[in-house]
Amino acid sequence: MSEEEFADAANRRPLRRDFYRRMGQDGFTDAEIEKSLSDIRMTAERMEAALAENGPWIMGEKFSIADCAIAPSIDRMEDLGYGGIWDDDCPNVAAWLDAMKARPSYGKTYYAKTRFSDIYPGINDPA
Repeated sequence: MSEEEFADAANRRPLRRDFYRRMGQDGFTDAEIEKSLSDIRMTAERMEAALAENGPWIMGEKFSIADCAIAPSIDRMEDLGYGGIWDDDCPNVAAWLDAMKARPSYGKTYYAKTRFSDIYPGINDPA
């Protein structure tokens, strides 16, 4: 795809335009990827602390909008093969995700063919 075609494609998606421009046609730099992974680790650690203190849900005993707000990011990271970020060091986050997946609404939200791994089989295979 030419630079012009790429710019046109990005401009057709105003909510993601800046993201596509930063990513460019060659993808993100290693430094940008590492920064993002660091941010995700920090989020998992903060979730772990909140869940350990108040769980089983982020705000305590009751399921809340806080759980709904973070679920898409955690689901996406797991789908892209980054679940190890919390599986190894954040058992409460792993338990929280299992509890989220057990909710009927979760299955209705993340139905078949909505994840990258469904659309692009092998996306998590080593290069």
